[in-house]
Amino acid sequence: MYYYLDGYDSILTSDTGGATRLSQFSDLSWKDSYDHSRQDEWLEHREMHQYSYTQPVPVLTYFKKLSMFKGVVMVNIYEEQLKQLINTSSQLDRFFILDEDGNFLLQGGAETARLSLEDKDLLVSRLEQSQDNAYRGWVDLSRGKYYVRIIPADCGTYIAACISHSNYYQALYTLLLQFLMVLAAVLSTSLWIAYAITKKNFQQIDYFVKVFSDAERGVFNPEKPAFIKDEYDIILNNIVQLFLNQTFLRSKLALKEQEQKLAEMTALQLQINPHFLFNTLQTLDFKAMEYTRKPTAVNQMIEALSDILKYSLQNPHSMVTLRDEIDYLKKYDSIQRYRYEDKYILYYEYEKELESIPIMRLILQPLIENSLYHGIKPLDGSGFIKLRIVRRKGQLIFSVIDSGVGMEKADIRELYEKIANPGSENIGLTNVNSRLIMRYGAEAGLKILSKKGMGTCISFCIPG
Repeated sequence: MYYYLDGYDSILTSDTGGATRLSQFSDLSWKDSYDHSRQDEWLEHREMHQYSYTQPVPVLTYFKKLSMFKGVVMVNIYEEQLKQLINTSSQLDRFFILDEDGNFLLQGGAETARLSLEDKDLLVSRLEQSQDNAYRGWVDLSRGKYYVRIIPADCGTYIAACISHSNYYQALYTLLLQFLMVLAAVLSTSLWIAYAITKKNFQQIDYFVKVFSDAERGVFNPEKPAFIKDEYDIILNNIVQLFLNQTFLRSKLALKEQEQKLAEMTALQLQINPHFLFNTLQTLDFKAMEYTRKPTAVNQMIEALSDILKYSLQNPHSMVTLRDEIDYLKKYDSIQRYRYEDKYILYYEYEKELESIPIMRLILQPLIENSLYHGIKPLDGSGFIKLRIVRRKGQLIFSVIDSGVGMEKADIRELYEKIANPGSENIGLTNVNSRLIMRYGAEAGLKILSKKGMGTCISFCIPG
């Protein structure tokens, strides 16, 4: 870079970093062009003598006259370095820098052969024929057909870029290949995404078909499948699960109502014309009093049996106190004692304060009857039965324990199957178990513990 002011005998240069006298400066080929030029800025090709003992170097010199002072700033651009820079940054076969008079200031490109005068004139004529001082199109030069583009640049210059016919289409083929590769990648990605989405949708369809099929068979599986990951899947699955859960609950409720009706019908079957029996017993009681003129064991049995029938005739859904249920149980026991005499002893073990708690009607007598008929009766001697009621952690635990013949494990499993089946022959335990489960839930069902030769314990627990 040079900095020169008119009237001074020195020049500032970037090479020396200071001022140098013109008489001692070796590069003065610019001086004549500056003195005679009337332009404010221009670009010129020249030979620069950097040192007096070196060969001149071809450069492009950019001149810019100062606006506030009389002087000039010059920037010298080495042609070889500029050519290397353009060659490394582009794949042009030829490039040129022309001035507005059609002079070629710089020639470069991959093809090192210099352009002939005819070719230069052809390029200049194409530029002169264009209306907007720019040109693009195919030009037949001496070395072949080239695609030429000429565009205006600063300082009244033009830049011409030339690509041969083969390189032009080779670049086009490269772009086409790149486009095809990108297109193939996009299509592959689209197909993969479409496959993944389709697979996921079919998984959802298969899952829903399975869920609905299971629901029809009464099987409800609340677990979520592994493919559910995004919010849409979670919301859709929750809607389906909620629908199936409601359907399942409605089915359970309908089944529970049906079981309750079956239990009530079974209980009614046990009451064979109870009003007729109750009235008949009272008539027998009166007749017995007529013949004996005083109460006897027959009268006591008839009165107890009448009270039992009267107790059973009341609304089976109404709750009674534990005191009422035990009074009923004692009357049942008094009748059985006339039949079995000293075959068994019935104990009652509970706190007095529990007598006011509400329980279901006719819930204890079937358990005592089961112990008497299946546990104590087969014994060679006598046995005992204990009704034990305790309160623990908000639960009332009822246990009927006997010292009867007991059962094997296989017999216990068979008894569980019978009481779980509404149509079984063991009506008493089955009815009690169904009523407990329908009112308090599955955890309130009958529990059976027994050992052969030692006895049996049947228990249940209810909130209390």
